[in-house]
Amino acid sequence: CSEWVAYGGSQYCYMEGRETWQNATSYCRQYTQYSYLVTVESIEENTFLNDLVQERNTDGFRDTWIGLNDLEVDFEWITESGEPATFFNWETQHGDPQGNTPGESCVFMTILYDGRWLDGECGSVKHYICENRL
Repeated sequence: CSEWVAYGGSQYCYMEGRETWQNATSYCRQYTQYSYLVTVESIEENTFLNDLVQERNTDGFRDTWIGLNDLEVDFEWITESGEPATFFNWETQHGDPQGNTPGESCVFMTILYDGRWLDGECGSVKHYICENRL
């Protein structure tokens, strides 16, 4: 990670490389101070992260993985650490979440919709944000 940015009780690193959701989770744990894919817990944190992505994004790719999935049970959204999600920011005008669509079990935020979330295929490659709690 080239630069960690502090906000609230965490620090964040926007990763400019693109990975699948699974590879992004592994990368955060193994190579960036044992962090996790970001868990977004409030609209304020989501706004901060959307601003961070817009500021750091250099290639125009608009989608960024966050640590949320329903890989085990459709529509039971859990964080990467296995806890039930407590905050959501879905882009509902386009029918999301579509967790029962085959393969659409991992969540990303997109600057196209002001940081709102979509569920997508876990095997697609996107930027990602690692989070370390302070």
